[in-house]
Amino acid sequence: MLLLLSRLCEYCSVYKITNRKQTLRSDKHIDPATGEENDQTATIARLNLADVLYEQFRSSTDPQRKIALLNEMRQMQETRTRGPLQGWDTYESSTGVIHALMVRKIGTAQEYRDLMENAFEICITALTDADGWNDESSLCLLAQVLAIVGGLDREAQIAYSARFSILDPKVGQDSDSDEESDEESDEEESDDDVDTKQDENKNTGTKKDHPEEVTPLSRKPTLTNPKWGEIDPENSFYCCGDEETYIKDWSDGPTYMCIICSDMEVCQKCFDRLQEYNHGTPWNFWKKYCSKNHKYIKGPIKGWRGVRDGVMAIGDEKINFYDWLMELKHQKWKKAWDEFWIREEGIQDVL
Repeated sequence: MLLLLSRLCEYCSVYKITNRKQTLRSDKHIDPATGEENDQTATIARLNLADVLYEQFRSSTDPQRKIALLNEMRQMQETRTRGPLQGWDTYESSTGVIHALMVRKIGTAQEYRDLMENAFEICITALTDADGWNDESSLCLLAQVLAIVGGLDREAQIAYSARFSILDPKVGQDSDSDEESDEESDEEESDDDVDTKQDENKNTGTKKDHPEEVTPLSRKPTLTNPKWGEIDPENSFYCCGDEETYIKDWSDGPTYMCIICSDMEVCQKCFDRLQEYNHGTPWNFWKKYCSKNHKYIKGPIKGWRGVRDGVMAIGDEKINFYDWLMELKHQKWKKAWDEFWIREEGIQDVL
């Protein structure tokens, strides 16, 4: 316990949690490195603070302390849904999942279900709109949500396995070009027209239920890997562990995404170190914080052969991504919650 508290104090010191709280409360978010306004400053602060709050929450044996931490998390969620960083942002919505985990422990089951349903709908909306640039974060969030709810382990691994892939080659990938296009459209349209369109998009989104009807906004070059299909080169990332391995697709080996942390993916070598840490080996390799006995999703799923023209290949099975997503939405997601409501957790035979 003392070791855990020591690690938390060290982590809070490094990230200057007090300053990050002030950053979240401020109207303007200034990047300390440049002195310029940058909303990403608030995003990073929010993700880091959520991780610390949850680690304090899960390590506390005092119910009142847990309630206080949950209330602090609620306040942070309120700031997330205001201003330029809205609640539907899939990258930031991982903090909403952490919020749901806290509610699951000390709140009501109905509120927990509502929070998870909201996160799930955010993923579905983002994965069925006319933009491709947000698919990677949406897939990672979806994998996290499915893994936590239970009964959807295979679906969670499929979602995570697709994180490098172009899900629909006809859909635009360039968020910068999208923003420029929006600015040009705003100049041509009246305020009333813009407001009307925003309301419509908020309620329904631009769906990919009929991908052939979607007009591409812009495309960036894609990579076609004989083994992994059509890859978006911008979906590559660096391992969050000590190795800082650059991972561009599954050719670089399996990776593990933490189900509990807001944004943590590690390579095989760092994952093995985390397991040793769980069994008592000292840990001196922190780049980002991931505490003892966190849970992970491994990618890719066994037999994964990538996505080509919107079709996923898993072993000999070929599945249209959007057909899979709609089946998940309308059938498997509902079934998972039916099982949740009748599952008697924590009760077992004493023989």
